[in-house]
Amino acid sequence: MKKKILLIILTFLFSYFLFNESINAEITYCSYRLSSENLEVNFTIENNKISKPIISGSINKKHYILPEPLNQYINNWDSTLDGTSFIGSDYYTTNKVCPPHLYLLKIKMLGFIPYTVFYVSDQAAGGSFEAAIRNKFNLVDGFPKVLALKGSDAEQKERDEYLQNLPSSCMTLDYDTCEKDPYFSCLWNETEYGNYCNTDNLLYIACGDAFDIPYKVPELISFLVNLLKIATPIILIFMSVITLLKAITSQKEEEMKKAQNSLIKKIIAAVMIFFVISIVQFVILKVADSNEKVGVDDCLSCFLNNKCDNGIYYKTNVGGTYLCKYVNGDVFPCKGNK
Repeated sequence: MKKKILLIILTFLFSYFLFNESINAEITYCSYRLSSENLEVNFTIENNKISKPIISGSINKKHYILPEPLNQYINNWDSTLDGTSFIGSDYYTTNKVCPPHLYLLKIKMLGFIPYTVFYVSDQAAGGSFEAAIRNKFNLVDGFPKVLALKGSDAEQKERDEYLQNLPSSCMTLDYDTCEKDPYFSCLWNETEYGNYCNTDNLLYIACGDAFDIPYKVPELISFLVNLLKIATPIILIFMSVITLLKAITSQKEEEMKKAQNSLIKKIIAAVMIFFVISIVQFVILKVADSNEKVGVDDCLSCFLNNKCDNGIYYKTNVGGTYLCKYVNGDVFPCKGNK
């Protein structure tokens, strides 16, 4: 009986000790973020010992490969980095809060694959701590990445600046960033009218008060006008020559004279058709060239001469609102906002 009571007492004391230890354990969750790279690193501190840092998120601007951390802890948690005096555990013991900044390094030693290491510091990017890191390590891929403690003023400031500088659409991107942007599915388009970045390669014509005309329509109409200008005279003359040959074959003088007169008239008609259309195209082109705005003159020139450079535009969605932009010009509200 005494043994049972003693066992119960020991079990109770052991359970109490474990429970008391868990209550008294100091657990702090440290989370760091770099919004511009969509990158987070997290670890916990329990009784001044830290867990293995965990990387989450993905770096936006380049496709970095982040290997598993070589070490299980923060490199300067219990000792200093050469050329610095900061020790993570000392900072936590004194302030009972996570260090303000975390440095994420990607290092490549000669003959070895890259590996990832971590440091903490009270210094932001660009200070003497970063200088010490660069002096000690052979960094790759634009590292170190300096993350600020989530919820801190530094983290909020970096996030605000990042959001303010975000592109609002593909329209603002150039060749180097167009198809690499992590927020928009953009396509780089190279055309005879100019190069641009957009979600698709659709182009439209603004002609007078008309908008959203597929840009191939003026090209087709211009082709038909030129075909009419060239083909009609050729057909007229060809038909007259055939009539004349028939008359010569019949050896009838009266029919030969009629065929000759018909040939002359059709030649005159053919020349008039060719020159009238050519003169109209020339005049419209010259008038349109002297007009800076996309008006009726430009519209006629576009359809008759396929000179549509001033009226070619594309559409893009900016914050739920459609905007149009001339390939080589200004942005303007799309008609009907669609």
